[in-house]
Amino acid sequence: KTFWEYLHFFFSFASMSLETYGLKVGSQIDIQRSDGRIHAAVISGANDANRTVRVEWFENNETKGKEIELAAILRLNELKPIVKQQQQEEEPQRKSQPQQQQQQ
Repeated sequence: KTFWEYLHFFFSFASMSLETYGLKVGSQIDIQRSDGRIHAAVISGANDANRTVRVEWFENNETKGKEIELAAILRLNELKPIVKQQQQEEEPQRKSQPQQQQQQ
């Protein structure tokens, strides 16, 4: 990644919330355990002030859970802000609209 991508990622934490990344309570994500294992978990809550997410999973006939930094979830699941993705999808449409109008 470039310096500017890291800089943007760093400053995006200021407005970071689950909804920004298309996540909500009940969303299934991958998490990494302290022993390095990666497995699925379900978001059970979030703390926007601390930028953490509570997750739960079922293991050995028990429901287990932990609190994870949102940044770690974003990196592991390669999530990008939805707003940025929507803008990128809309940009080609905006560029093609004037051309379509000229052709008519």
